[in-house]
Amino acid sequence: MTGENAGSWTRERGWRVWLAGLTTVLLWGTSFVLTQALYSRWGPLWVAAGRWLVAGGVFALLLPAWGQVGPFRQALGRHPGAVLRFALIGVTGLYAVQNLALTLTTAANASVLGNLVPLFAAVLSGLFLGERLTGRLVGALGLGTLGAVLFSLEGAAVVVAPAHLAGDGLVLLSALAGAIYVVQGKVLVARYPPSVVTGLAAILGGLFLLPLALAVEGIPPWPGWMGLWGLLGLGLGASVVANLTWWYVAARLPVHRAVFFILLIPVVGALAGNLLLGDPMTPAAWGGTALILAALYLAQG
Repeated sequence: MTGENAGSWTRERGWRVWLAGLTTVLLWGTSFVLTQALYSRWGPLWVAAGRWLVAGGVFALLLPAWGQVGPFRQALGRHPGAVLRFALIGVTGLYAVQNLALTLTTAANASVLGNLVPLFAAVLSGLFLGERLTGRLVGALGLGTLGAVLFSLEGAAVVVAPAHLAGDGLVLLSALAGAIYVVQGKVLVARYPPSVVTGLAAILGGLFLLPLALAVEGIPPWPGWMGLWGLLGLGLGASVVANLTWWYVAARLPVHRAVFFILLIPVVGALAGNLLLGDPMTPAAWGGTALILAALYLAQG
């Protein structure tokens, strides 16, 4: 499906696409808070590796049960370069850099700067997938970005300080990796079902992260039962379910429309930070939320 014949979201299996997209946003948005909470028990690389090893273990069981081992092997054999870019950049690179960044900046900063993924992805989809951005979609992207700027200036406990610059820079790098993950995954999900695409990300991403975590952080301590439950929550929720629902959406919408769901992630992340960590929500944060919701509405046309 191309941008020219995509039509409005309400014609793209309507409520199912919206439900899948909002599920993804909820799980990815709250994962920033949960990830940061786990840093008192494990280092950032082990948190990233742990969540994806959990997800990889789940798909090692699910793919045979669903009869999808054949397509999994086919993807590895026919598209090794695309699969490696997808897993190395989109999982190993993205989550290693993102989790390291969360130790150097706030959950709100990370959530807000991660909002650049839609912009990066829209540009990459035009360059590599031939998708055409209409004036309405460009306006919606601009409006959503303005909403993110409001967050960045005053809202959601965003802190502009030298102590956070390195972390903020790493978040920007992870946003670019996230855009590559979205665009490369779009190519794969056009050929294989979302479960196979998510399985490739989980199994290979976890395997690539494991030696990196061992080399940099050594053998981790027992995280405790609360830490274990947190890792399971990240692995099952933010990795397995959120990625399955994301690729369901991406299989049915062009990239430059699907990424509008990602605009909601800073809103969810900021609200989660407010409810769970006590980060304040200022009037600018609520204004940013309103602009992002308006951008989503504008993008439907």
